Amino acid sequence: MKAKKAMDDVVVLLPGILGSVLQLDGKDVWAPSPRGIFQGVTSFGGSVKRLRIQGVDDYTKQSLGDGVTAPRLVPDVHLIPGFWKIDGYTKIKQVMFERFDLTEGENWFDFPYDWRRDNRVAADRLAADAPRWLAQWKAKSGRREAKLVLLAHSMGGLVARHYLECLDGWKETRHLITFGTPYQGAVNAAAFLVNGLREKFGPFTVDLSDFLRSLTSVYQLAPRWQCIRDRSGNWGRFAETALPNVDAGKAKAALQFHRDIEAEVNRHREDENYRRQSYQIHPVVGILQPTLQSGRLVGDELVTSTDPLDPKAPEGGDGTVPRLSATPLEYADDPREVYASERHATLQNVDAVLTNIYGKLTRTSNIGYKSTPFDGFALELKDLYRPDEPLVLTARTAGVADRAVATARNVDTGGVVGSETVSVGSDGSFAFSLSPVSPGVYRVSVGAADIHLGMNPVSDLFTVAGESE
Repeated sequence: MKAKKAMDDVVVLLPGILGSVLQLDGKDVWAPSPRGIFQGVTSFGGSVKRLRIQGVDDYTKQSLGDGVTAPRLVPDVHLIPGFWKIDGYTKIKQVMFERFDLTEGENWFDFPYDWRRDNRVAADRLAADAPRWLAQWKAKSGRREAKLVLLAHSMGGLVARHYLECLDGWKETRHLITFGTPYQGAVNAAAFLVNGLREKFGPFTVDLSDFLRSLTSVYQLAPRWQCIRDRSGNWGRFAETALPNVDAGKAKAALQFHRDIEAEVNRHREDENYRRQSYQIHPVVGILQPTLQSGRLVGDELVTSTDPLDPKAPEGGDGTVPRLSATPLEYADDPREVYASERHATLQNVDAVLTNIYGKLTRTSNIGYKSTPFDGFALELKDLYRPDEPLVLTARTAGVADRAVATARNVDTGGVVGSETVSVGSDGSFAFSLSPVSPGVYRVSVGAADIHLGMNPVSDLFTVAGESE
């Protein structure tokens, strides 16, 4: 077996929204497994809705007094169909432990947090925990120069940034690696807040609108740039536009959360010690996937579009976070991203990305590294299908493949439930229509039929909802 690389620093894994188990009075309420997600589709009203934030989310208090705690990460698939989905953290953790000499509780820490709340709450706790972990590791290992390495997926990157910039975490951090973090927000969060989430599947209805609208975190995921067109045809920011079903006070407070970070970044960049000693940031950015870029108000509905507002701007993203949103503003002209033609749910589990991260953590110079695999695939599919509904998937490629294959597997059993090979059109587009499958959670992968081309595949999750046997 190849020897593991020494890890002198303390590594902290921060999950995204939905990525931590939430308990209510000591009992799991949000702790989904692949099978549990499907079974829970019909019972959200009796379980997850009990986590609704009541009243004001005071970010100066670590507890709301409602009995909710976040004791551990959700290691595998976790999703709310139609809102957000993550393909788990088992693989990234496994790969890190295989490649580096890491010990849980010494130089590796999971960081579960209450993802319902203002991200400043989790950042404050990180500011309390991380220095203590670092001091204990220095004393035990003798590595007096040790610092923190933060691996942050999706919204976890916002927690990390507030800690680093607003709570002086930069002084003890070496790297921040973010996977699909919406530094500038995501339009689908705005669409959800306006339009809600209520869908009927078979004999039951999923309605999480009021629950998710109560969460401060969802407002902090809303877009910051001028991408919302009001009924008069004027473009504006989400937080500065009157929108139905949106709490204007929460929207403005969420925008201020981002502006506080931005103000500290600008202040720190005038600090010589910050410029010389601060952390390096490495954004992992998804590209090529159809991603919402803007929305226009039609009646009381926000109608969204994947077309970029500026024809010169790069299109797409990871299917959730637009490409330009996944990089901090101060690095807009400083190419340091790791690019992957992958969907948001699975960015943290891509082999090529994890290899890139390994390279960054083991390099001995300050020469930047950038990977731009534009030879991948873009994929479109729904989050939810009915049992009798054909699984229609559309995709395209910028690569050289003339045939593509789509394979769907049951997440719970790992078994293949469908596979089809099709020819790629002259414009790079193609479509699959897999046979209907039974209720459950599935992972679909699309790649080149000729594996020798070395093209990067793309994967995503979907749920088939209906009455279970």
